[in-house]
Amino acid sequence: MECKNHPGRKAVAICYKYKKGFCLGCCDCLAPDECCDCLDPEAYCQFRTQCGLWEMARERKRLQGK
Repeated sequence: MECKNHPGRKAVAICYKYKKGFCLGCCDCLAPDECCDCLDPEAYCQFRTQCGLWEMARERKRLQGK
């Protein structure tokens, strides 16, 4: 699967609900608009309890003090 933000790059994190991937560059960044993040945080997601995207975004927000 390819990164949704950077076509041609291999995805290392995947949103299983929407079948979208994010590359390492997206997952290592700190800019909220460019990083891998939950694609629909308000919607119910059966994968949330095991979602790497959700955990990375939560940790990024914690480090930013939000």
